[in-house]
Amino acid sequence: MATNYIVQQIQRILNYTFCSEELLLEALTAAGANQGNHEGNRRLAHVGLGTIHTGLSLDCLERKSSPSALSELKQKLSAYNHLAMIAKRSTIDDYINYCPRSGRGSKTVTGTAVAAILGAVYLDSNCRKRTWEVMQHIGFFLHEDGGVDPRMLRTESQLGMTQGVTETGPGNPTAVPEGLSEETLNSNNTLITNGESFSCLTAYPMF
Repeated sequence: MATNYIVQQIQRILNYTFCSEELLLEALTAAGANQGNHEGNRRLAHVGLGTIHTGLSLDCLERKSSPSALSELKQKLSAYNHLAMIAKRSTIDDYINYCPRSGRGSKTVTGTAVAAILGAVYLDSNCRKRTWEVMQHIGFFLHEDGGVDPRMLRTESQLGMTQGVTETGPGNPTAVPEGLSEETLNSNNTLITNGESFSCLTAYPMF
């Protein structure tokens, strides 16, 4: 596929226009795909994961959530299975420059590309909030394949600040995250995890 076409398609998927298309192309280049850059998108992937973790940490600090809940979110949102699912669902995996030897199909390769793209968005925009908006646009926080919505990081003591709160999910405004029973959500649509209560709010994390 032509480079210009790939850039246009990825920008459409992300709902974001890059100032530096080179950053995007690097993010789409798997390790070993380019002889001139054997590491490919690995460095950008570290930036992307760092951006995810920093956003969640700041949100946890603002909402006075527990370190254990934060650790669980970081672990699930950084998992290659989750990142690879995003790549497949959004069709990002169709535009990755794969290494000829390994080919496509590896969750590690496609997951790394998603993290690298988020790193590229952050470096290009120099804005964590804009990166978070891109993440929401591509369904980064959808409750599938172990994904967890960071909006659950609101504590029970803050429930009175918001009325009529619901949790979003594809086709189901009160979708229950995978691995949780219906009983896990109480009548206030509050998640009970690790002995703590978290309300599912529709708000950006603090940056």
